[in-house]
Amino acid sequence: MHERLHLPIEGLLADARRVLVAGAGGGYDVFAGLPIDHALRALGKEVHLANYSFVRPDLAARVSPRSEVVIEDLLVGVRGPTRRPIGYFPEGHLAQWFYEQTGEERTVWLIDKTGIPAVRRAYEALVDRLEIDAVILCDAGVDSLMRGDEDGAGTYLEDTISIAAVAGLSVPVKILAAIGVGTEVEEEVCHFRMLENVAALTRRAAFHGVCALTPQTAAFQFYERVATEVFTAPGCDPSRIHSRIVPACRGVFGPHNWLDHPRQPNVFHSPLMALYWFFDVVKVHERSLVAELIADAPDFLAAARAARYGLAARKIRPRSSQPLPLR
Repeated sequence: MHERLHLPIEGLLADARRVLVAGAGGGYDVFAGLPIDHALRALGKEVHLANYSFVRPDLAARVSPRSEVVIEDLLVGVRGPTRRPIGYFPEGHLAQWFYEQTGEERTVWLIDKTGIPAVRRAYEALVDRLEIDAVILCDAGVDSLMRGDEDGAGTYLEDTISIAAVAGLSVPVKILAAIGVGTEVEEEVCHFRMLENVAALTRRAAFHGVCALTPQTAAFQFYERVATEVFTAPGCDPSRIHSRIVPACRGVFGPHNWLDHPRQPNVFHSPLMALYWFFDVVKVHERSLVAELIADAPDFLAAARAARYGLAARKIRPRSSQPLPLR
């Protein structure tokens, strides 16, 4: 018998009927929401999927014959099979998987990789269209918790844009979920600073708790199946981060290369990678040192420039290799 994934945010979602689960930082972040999607659907919630996308909306619309353009060059939904294969198309791969493996024509919404004002407009359109009463932003990795002044902040800007956009929505419940401590090796994320930020969020009553994605849960088995079948499909450019989370959830400890990923460095897998961390989106947004700097940036490049210039004079918190006092 499969166990149920017990989410520490279930109480916050008790009155929610329609939940939007969205990838915060682009790429395969939407896949980080799949176990949550499965768990909430099992509770009877209506769940919709979206992603801050690295694929241009116009390209997605062209290769997805059942696509639905809501806002030109900003918000498009893809469902069913794609017209021709694209190696890197997380949203299309996921929509096609649902169509081929479950018979569902589930729409996966793409939000263009742009600035906060437009991203918020896209989310507002989805909230109105789908009558959403809770939004869960999902991060594959933990750099969404960075403020911007850390040496080892990772690629936090995309997450910051999504967090700022969602923080301003008129929705009762707004949650950030992050999974994959230790997976962001190439990004050189400093987990000492990440934990320091979690402690600060805890003091602000912004930390909703953790739960483990264990192999005996139906939610993990669903996630593992989707990841395995999508990433091994011919021509697919798979996710580095999920290729580390999945084996860690299975109990792998130490170096491992799941699916013989071509770009897998010597990553040390541990149970920390299998933990979900949940936070209040608004309070994460309030601690950001970058969100205000990029609030009016019209596109991603402008946001990157504004963040770089705005942080230039700020003292950076240095990287720390201080180990946790565990014996």
